[in-house]
Amino acid sequence: QLHLIPPVESRSYIDMTRAVQAAFGVHSRWLDATTLLLPGGQQYHPCDYNVEGDYSQAAFPAVLGAVCGGVTITGLAPDTLQGDAAILDILRRCGAVFTRKGDSVTFAKAPLHGVDIDLADCPDLGPVLMVLGLLCKGTTVIRNAERLRLKESDRLQSICAGLNAIGGRASETADGIVVEGTGGFAGGRVDSFGDHRIAMAFAVAATASERPVTVCGAECASKSYETFFDEYERLGGRLSIEGSARA
Repeated sequence: QLHLIPPVESRSYIDMTRAVQAAFGVHSRWLDATTLLLPGGQQYHPCDYNVEGDYSQAAFPAVLGAVCGGVTITGLAPDTLQGDAAILDILRRCGAVFTRKGDSVTFAKAPLHGVDIDLADCPDLGPVLMVLGLLCKGTTVIRNAERLRLKESDRLQSICAGLNAIGGRASETADGIVVEGTGGFAGGRVDSFGDHRIAMAFAVAATASERPVTVCGAECASKSYETFFDEYERLGGRLSIEGSARA
């Protein structure tokens, strides 16, 4: 038995793991909200397994598509257990316009507005959603995001500092961040803090900037998305290398 310390956050990641185990012949079940039973004596068996596209990484071009239009993302399973699939519902609530055909989602440009976002089960969406808040009309409130302080950097502090450094308006709260939408900003220089999701989030932010945004240490994006900047250019983003950073 596995006893999880409450509150259990990112539960979707646990259920994704259980689903993969079950596909290979090892089963578990919840006894209650915080206790998992994994019977002993089970064995993994080989099978053919299709690895889904990653909604966590798709969130970056999805926000780009919602803001700029003309972006199609493929490989997004509609019946996924991934918690970060919430990006589509969040974007829809913000006013994003997109159509789904099978595992493909196509975005059109649309006016966006701020919403209240609960990150308890999808914390990895935090950085790009904070950038999204800046590009929406009105106020975006992000809650239940304390875990972001324990990632590659203190993401609440890092993103808040970066947004304000390029002309945005953001402030930390005890468990999240409040972003006042500006629709765009002046540009400037931000630190990635060696955090891949912060580097990619500010690359998305740069598409709505009046002047260039320099992301220091942006090569850290390769930790989880090695071809991110190649895809970024293919989608129309413009960048140049300044020393070891992407601008």
